[in-house]
Amino acid sequence: MWTTADGGKEKGNTPGPCVACHMWPVITDAKDPNYEKVGGHSFNTVSPDGKFDYGAACKNCHGDVKDFNLKAKADYDGNGKTEGVQDEVKGLLNTLWKAMEAKGVKKVDTGNPYATLPANADQKLKNAWFNFRTVYGVMWGPETGNGNEGKASAIHNFKRTVALLQQSIKDLTGSLPAGATEMK
Repeated sequence: MWTTADGGKEKGNTPGPCVACHMWPVITDAKDPNYEKVGGHSFNTVSPDGKFDYGAACKNCHGDVKDFNLKAKADYDGNGKTEGVQDEVKGLLNTLWKAMEAKGVKKVDTGNPYATLPANADQKLKNAWFNFRTVYGVMWGPETGNGNEGKASAIHNFKRTVALLQQSIKDLTGSLPAGATEMK
């Protein structure tokens, strides 16, 4: 049993919050290049080639969504531009990665653990790595391509994602990048 977003209880085969969007009915037009590639049992909301965002499940609340990189309300990564939520998260991930590298974190190009922390890593650095890893999603390397760069986290809980990354950046550097709007 799990709790739904509105506080209700669900159990068994009752569709939960993930299923509601990720198993939206498939495209049934056989002429459509994304026919049976998104929705349904594929669990895909983005086409396998990454070129099509299947926003049909979003329509009731957000209108006709063609791009999951929805416009953010502010510049959270401090690059001087208010971009889409996925781009803002990617910018924060890049900033946090640079801060972690400056503290001795080294990228591992293949396989898990994806990076190594210095032997003397303090709790703030360990927490920052945990937050980075949680938000980033599927990591880099030849077996995963370029990774997700936080795209799913930007969609599923943008405010929490930004707050976690910003707190980690502040913990490691003492402040947010100049011009960044702090998530409250």
